Amino acid sequence: MGPPFWSALLWLGVAGATLAWSAATNATRSPSTSISGGFIIECESNQKCELVAKATVECGGTVRFTFKSDDFIGISGRLHNSTTKEDKEAFLSQFDGIKNKWMNLRAYQIPEIKAEEPWHVKPKRVVQADKGKRDKLEKSSVMVLNSREHQGFHIRRAKNDKRFERQWHHLITHVDKLHKEGFTGSGIKIAVIDSGVDYHLPALGGCFGRDCRVTVSEDFINDGPPDEPDCLIHGTAVASVLASNSRVAGYTGVAPNATIMSYRVVNCGGYATNDQMIAGWIRAKEDGAQIIVSSAGFVQGWAQSPEALVVARIVVSGVPCIVAHGNDRSKGLFHGRSPGSGRGVTSVGAFAFRETKVRRNGVRPVVVTGSDVGRAMTRALSSSKPVTVRARGLGQSEAGRIAGFLSYGPTWDLDIKPNVGSPGQSIPVLQPGEIYSYASGTSFAAPFLAGVFALVAEARGTFNPVTLNSLIMSTAEPQTTENGYFVSVAQQGGGLVKAWEAAHATTLVEPAALAFNDTDNRVSPISLRITNTAKAEVTYRLSNLAATTLYTFRGGSSLNPLSSDAADAQADIKLSQSSITIGAGQSATLDVSAADPKGLDAARLDLWSGWISIRGSDGTNLTVPYLGLGGSLRSAEVLASYARDASANNAAFILPRPPNGQTPSLYNQTTHPQGAVRVSAVTVHLGLVLGSPYLRVDVVPVDICSASPLIGRKGASTTTISDLSRACVRESIVTEFAGVKSIGQLPGYPQNYAMPGEVNLHWSGFLASGRYAPPGRYRIVARALSIMGDAANWTHWQTVRSPIFSISYDDNLFLTGDQPSEGEPSDPLYMGY
Repeated sequence: MGPPFWSALLWLGVAGATLAWSAATNATRSPSTSISGGFIIECESNQKCELVAKATVECGGTVRFTFKSDDFIGISGRLHNSTTKEDKEAFLSQFDGIKNKWMNLRAYQIPEIKAEEPWHVKPKRVVQADKGKRDKLEKSSVMVLNSREHQGFHIRRAKNDKRFERQWHHLITHVDKLHKEGFTGSGIKIAVIDSGVDYHLPALGGCFGRDCRVTVSEDFINDGPPDEPDCLIHGTAVASVLASNSRVAGYTGVAPNATIMSYRVVNCGGYATNDQMIAGWIRAKEDGAQIIVSSAGFVQGWAQSPEALVVARIVVSGVPCIVAHGNDRSKGLFHGRSPGSGRGVTSVGAFAFRETKVRRNGVRPVVVTGSDVGRAMTRALSSSKPVTVRARGLGQSEAGRIAGFLSYGPTWDLDIKPNVGSPGQSIPVLQPGEIYSYASGTSFAAPFLAGVFALVAEARGTFNPVTLNSLIMSTAEPQTTENGYFVSVAQQGGGLVKAWEAAHATTLVEPAALAFNDTDNRVSPISLRITNTAKAEVTYRLSNLAATTLYTFRGGSSLNPLSSDAADAQADIKLSQSSITIGAGQSATLDVSAADPKGLDAARLDLWSGWISIRGSDGTNLTVPYLGLGGSLRSAEVLASYARDASANNAAFILPRPPNGQTPSLYNQTTHPQGAVRVSAVTVHLGLVLGSPYLRVDVVPVDICSASPLIGRKGASTTTISDLSRACVRESIVTEFAGVKSIGQLPGYPQNYAMPGEVNLHWSGFLASGRYAPPGRYRIVARALSIMGDAANWTHWQTVRSPIFSISYDDNLFLTGDQPSEGEPSDPLYMGY
């Protein structure tokens, strides 16, 4: 096991600027920082970890967290005098009983949060407005909020905007029906892993402690004012969607009587580390949380990251865990979030309210009908009486549409993510001062779904994650585009959640989803078990609902693979039975098999999906999502190969003098080749088309010899001046990996569980080992393990190489003739096969 990739970033699922804050517009990717000397390990026992912890402190290091739970025994720490991977590996190799290790401990930061005044909030305070003032405010579409503890604030609405008072998100998901039946999450303990919760707000109870709404407020950061439990506001907004209960505002969360447990893992600057996340999740379970939700996550679509691994184990132990899926639609397929990428963890997508405009300015609506209907309508209209027309469509009277920012799944091992969706656009949220505002992002879809989990658990008397996931996914409603095509399962999972239907379903299905994998690893058939818990026999009719098939790669551009290009074909789904009758309290099993769509370009990796529709004679209407991929992920291109520029070959660079007195050269002076350029670093451009379980970037010498010759400019033996073009690297410092001879890797490599993207690698001559490369001629060679590849099989690795270039250093440069030109980091050298 290993560290997350360089692009693994902390992410809080806020989309756009609809809330009273927004992300900086110029931030396309949040910064991440590797904590020098940091590591996370999992041990076989507490005793094994105690030995590592003791040795860490004895060598001047720090133990950050000690984990002693049933789900994860381990520690995180820093070795202040061991900053390279090699140093940390050497230290940890002294100990047995280490099950897993992640050699990078990272701090992640969300984009800068800027406070702003949203269009619907008027910050002026209104102190107990009298009736006359209230009437005046109401006429101007302003709601007055008052409380005994706080002065009132008021919210401005757009004209005819009924979203706030209608709580549209409760209506389209049938949460309102469960509220009317008395299900409000009473007594259910829900943990929020986020930036904290402001329990001072009356809508969240106004206090903290045993008899309050917020009973736990753990802080794993301790950087904010002691009387300010949420300096970032985000966690408070999340908690309000989940469990706000404001009599003054007339607004309630999904589970307004639930008990909130707050675990602060994101600091005032928006930073968090993966060990802080792990600590928060573990503590929440230990404190007795019955449901855990987090809208903070990492750009990491792998199930093997440490936080995803821990949360998946918490689910196995019996606690439902809900995580926001992400707001990165533009990045295309395979961009789920960790820990939502963990097995069994519920990843949540976001829906918006679907508004269908019947009339636009200057446009009249047209309805196309058959001639018989046309004649009947003409006769009716000619009677001069009111005419009522009943239109039959897809039957989605309370439909939602996919939020425009929602990320695509699935995970890299083709597990279905997101699992289900809930409202996440234009959601009323609570802010400091008892102000309600609208917000968008899967950050707010996740607590909504956590509230639904609570209501369904209350109604059915179970917190079993497998049962709840199955109920909520199978009763969800798959959504279509405005053109009537079903949106891919890779973006909506089971569909839009329907809370009342999940609470009262009498038919259970298992598994909750069918993952058929890719062509090389096809799982088919898959058995689907249907259980009738009703008191009477039910006959079920089964059919296939195919969703839009998506290509992974855009045609003609492998470096922009994150495609939403639709393919006009669906998988061939076969059911062993299209109809089945099951007695009361009985179960039956049928097989579902799948074959890839025909006529598609397998090299573009077509991602196909849909649902198995199950309709019962008792009115049951369930769906089970399925997903698979045509083509081979293992054989797909992982590393980008760029067209070679012949002029880039044999480029010569002069690098700055190494610090700390290091002298990588054996020579007192070195002549520079003609045309050498002074640069601060050699830049090599690396592109990952897809993710990779393992990525290494090696510095490969072109010239290797058993002992470094001391060759002068005229061929005479000397220890003073070396002709760089004839220098070679000593064989004693060279190692070999998969047939490639290397003097070491670039700092920060190797990387485990990489995400796709492009990066300019700036190399100053410094190696991950802590040494500097000697002057000479080199290539940078990147190698990536294919998805689903076998690391021991070298044919499962892909390799790209930079052009040959030479380096020397300012400390031993012998200047003759023209002076080398000055420069910043060099222009990129592009890598190819």
